[in-house]
Amino acid sequence: MDSPRLDRAFLDLPNNVYGEISGATEPSSVADAFAALGWSVRRSGAREYEIEHTWASLTIVPTTPLTYSGVVDPAQVQRLRDTFLASGHTATAELELHGLVWSDTLLEDARRIHTEVQAELAAAGVPGDLVLTGASSLPGLLTRGDVDLHLRVPPETFPAVLAALDTRYPRASLHSWAATLAVYAVPGFAHPTGLAVTPVDSEHDHRFTRGWARLDADAGLRTQYNILKQTAPDDQTYEAEKSAFFSRLLL
Repeated sequence: MDSPRLDRAFLDLPNNVYGEISGATEPSSVADAFAALGWSVRRSGAREYEIEHTWASLTIVPTTPLTYSGVVDPAQVQRLRDTFLASGHTATAELELHGLVWSDTLLEDARRIHTEVQAELAAAGVPGDLVLTGASSLPGLLTRGDVDLHLRVPPETFPAVLAALDTRYPRASLHSWAATLAVYAVPGFAHPTGLAVTPVDSEHDHRFTRGWARLDADAGLRTQYNILKQTAPDDQTYEAEKSAFFSRLLL
């Protein structure tokens, strides 16, 4: 059987995990233990070792205590800790998120914000179905800590809804506005909150609903999304790559 190698999906991911290993003084003993668990192992220096699986590639360095660094699927950090335990060692695992946070820490707040904005819109007589969307709507995703809401309105009410929202919220992301998409900022919450408005069954409505439904159903796509979040060098590149990613979801 071929030795496991890092999945191609993670090849472009920069080093994003590091930690300390206790229970051993030599990288070779850790490498041997991981080899027994089915990992690929190779020496990369006089006393350094590389250990690799489909979801992680790590280099173990002979420091005191032993340390490691490398690449891991962002959704598999706890699995990495558990694998160290299975190998007979204890290790920390610190994920470098580059200013990102896990959506799991936001889910409760995001749901509360959704409920409160839903009540605001109902009290103002604004029609439509308000949906919690974006990275803060699903577990296991990386996010910048914002909350995304999607208001789906009957097509014939779209102009009137925008007129009503203009009296309540400031317009946002003006470069994103289109014939079937409007974007507002919703102030007053601890997390930055955005509101996208689309006519039901329009192009942008499908883009939101179908795209996030596919992410919800496919762990592999969520991994790709997380990697995109971590590897984009700047905001402009990220927005372009994110747009292309969601376009591919609709093919």
